[in-house]
Amino acid sequence: MGQFQRSAAIAAVLFTAMPIPKVAAEGSGTKQAIAACCLGDDNTSQLKGIGLGQENPSAANLSVDPRWRVYGFARDGISYYQVNDAAGRVQLIIGTLDGVFWALPAGETSSQVVLPPQRAAVIDAMDRSEVYQHPTFTLVRYRNGGATVWSVEHPGTGR
Repeated sequence: MGQFQRSAAIAAVLFTAMPIPKVAAEGSGTKQAIAACCLGDDNTSQLKGIGLGQENPSAANLSVDPRWRVYGFARDGISYYQVNDAAGRVQLIIGTLDGVFWALPAGETSSQVVLPPQRAAVIDAMDRSEVYQHPTFTLVRYRNGGATVWSVEHPGTGR
């Protein structure tokens, strides 16, 4: 492949990755509204497209527990929920797609994370605190002494 062909291929890739402007006409006038859209960035919800893993992302705090910060992100159809402590340290990140959950290897702690359909018997003897409530799941923190277990639970399956 020659230099020109290589440059043309790179330009084609960069062009296809650029945001596409959306032009909307209003009434009979020629007023235009330009809106750039980016892959995975859903501007119509509380989930952000960027900032995952940051101490203080520019996303809304979705937590129902004032001791924790929960930030929601979405990209390419996958939703991520990041939990930070009050100091901003990332504790865990949960990913979900079509009812399947997984934990990302992120955060400063090595707390156990229990994901559906599993349930850890050890949490029955722990204090339960709901940190985030979603229509399809609840993120719960269980604690007993120095032990912490995070659990993703479907509504109605908690203790």
